[in-house]
Amino acid sequence: KRQLLASGTHAQAEVKLEDTKVINLQQIVMESESGKTAVAELQKKQQALEAQFQQIGSEMKRLQADLEKSRTDYMAKRSLMSSDAQMKEEKKIRDIERKIEELNANAQRMMQDARNEMQMAEMQLMQPLMQEQIEVITAWAKEKNLSMVIDEASGRVLYKKDSLDATKEVIQLVNKKHEQKTALAKNKITSK
Repeated sequence: KRQLLASGTHAQAEVKLEDTKVINLQQIVMESESGKTAVAELQKKQQALEAQFQQIGSEMKRLQADLEKSRTDYMAKRSLMSSDAQMKEEKKIRDIERKIEELNANAQRMMQDARNEMQMAEMQLMQPLMQEQIEVITAWAKEKNLSMVIDEASGRVLYKKDSLDATKEVIQLVNKKHEQKTALAKNKITSK
């Protein structure tokens, strides 16, 4: 049996690989009932946004068709038109081009707003869901007397026993090393 040794600040803890579990948090989100509900809500929101973009796309196609027809009609009749009529038709074409540019600019802003809105909605739905699931995982890990639970996709430690945390011990070692370097530097200065 392979064993890992982790030293804590108070005592050494022995961790057996059997006491460590790996889970797929993304799969839990996608396959749990609460996750399916949240994903369905996000999809519904996304479909509503896509419907808005389809309307804009339809309006854009209509304006493009109007522009092409106006240009074609103008070019066909231009030589027969008075200068006032030509200016009127050219203005009509420029107005359509301006509308297309405005619609395109609006579509770009709406696209960015939609992206931001979807990110915010995902965060608002998924953050509490993930927190709830981590609470369930923590309770499960304690019930099973596990040492550690790791998410296989991210490598993130979702749960660990407090006795496995060696942070304070390492801080003490880093501070000791710093004190040694400082003392050594002082000795060099005073010996000159």
